[in-house]
Amino acid sequence: NLSNVNLYSLDEPNFSGVDSIIEIDLSFNYLNEIFYRHFKIFSNLRILNLKNNRLNFIEKISFIHHQYIREINLENNFLINFSFNDFVLNSFVNINFKNNSIQFTIEDSPLSQM
Repeated sequence: NLSNVNLYSLDEPNFSGVDSIIEIDLSFNYLNEIFYRHFKIFSNLRILNLKNNRLNFIEKISFIHHQYIREINLENNFLINFSFNDFVLNSFVNINFKNNSIQFTIEDSPLSQM
């Protein structure tokens, strides 16, 4: 649990055994960007809590290798633009965007492809 520990940025972890981690809580910090390199070694990640940070950018491929991820909490950040195509995911994921200023378009929605 790395919640509320005054993190301003993430470095790429350089330790072993992280493939068994299934939940990461980085809520209530000061993170403003997420990149692919931050989570690439967490291959079994299922839940990621980024609630109450200052996120304004998430790299499109940040979660491309996370076949097990089921929940991403982005509540109370500074995200403005989002396209469903921004997240390349391998399965259904519950993504919480509550209290952001995100602008969606119908064309971006996975439902528009049905």
